[in-house]
Amino acid sequence: MRAFPELSYRGQLQRLGRLARAALRAYDLEVSKIAAIGNYENATFRVAGRLGDRAGTATFLLRVHRPGYHSRAEIESEMLWLAALRASPELSVPVAVAARSGEHVVQDGADGVPEPRYCSLLRWVPGRNLDRSLGPAHLTAIGRSMAALHRCSRGLDTPPGFTRPRWDLEALIGSGGPWAVPATGSVAGSADDRVLELARARARAELAAVSRDPRASGLIHADLHHGNYVFSAGRAHIIDFDDCGFGFFAYDIAVALAHLRRRPDYESLRQALLGGYESVSAIPDVAALPALLMARDLIMVKWVSGRLENPRLRGAAPRIVERAVAGAKRYVDGDCR
Repeated sequence: MRAFPELSYRGQLQRLGRLARAALRAYDLEVSKIAAIGNYENATFRVAGRLGDRAGTATFLLRVHRPGYHSRAEIESEMLWLAALRASPELSVPVAVAARSGEHVVQDGADGVPEPRYCSLLRWVPGRNLDRSLGPAHLTAIGRSMAALHRCSRGLDTPPGFTRPRWDLEALIGSGGPWAVPATGSVAGSADDRVLELARARARAELAAVSRDPRASGLIHADLHHGNYVFSAGRAHIIDFDDCGFGFFAYDIAVALAHLRRRPDYESLRQALLGGYESVSAIPDVAALPALLMARDLIMVKWVSGRLENPRLRGAAPRIVERAVAGAKRYVDGDCR
């Protein structure tokens, strides 16, 4: 049997599919179909089946979590926050499904996968995932939802044992944080490293003042890009809270804007997002957005540098570095777009 890191992307996903099927036995779920979605941060599977004694078939999302990223307590804390967010009528977020044991995290393994992995099951959130067809109305809706999420975060009284990663100044700009690997690792050359380091130093200086303001931070989604919200019946639904943690509220805004910067209508989309947010709550630290946009580029390079065992991400690494370096050059030159 070939070693897991030597497999192709499809080969790795097939083996993780065996683990997914084993993990599903821990749930009171009569599975009728399971289909792989992808393997990026986690391996994800769309599952159809009948839950307990309920009539009819429902759809679920099974996540096979990447080893070494989140602890059991961190995943359980994510589920606690999702439950708190669902209390807000302004928000639509995933619903966690408990196993027969009552826990929201199970652990299982499979032949050919080198270590056991945590798994979690969520109800499928219906809706369309938009990209090129995103318009100002969609960004306005996301801005409102983001502001409602942050408002819930400010009022949340976390229970003992609640733990999530920190997306603070050190995590975004320093060498620590959830992806504590060298910022570029082996995916950038020395010339690119120098450009990125200049941008890092400037962003760190600009964010230092924000980091000292306790009102500027709280629980955030931390990965609210266009792939992590869907639309149905005119409503926005926020999904994939795997990276949620404690960080700058404005970082969520920066992540939402980062992917849009290459579009010719970027400015109208930016204004729509900020306008939607401001219709619910005051915009946090809008002056920090350029530095946080740069921080997002840096964290993406840092992320992919620690994921080179994944064939598809290894192939995407040069493009991620190229975009980050181009953004760093603009940022250092004073282009704060």
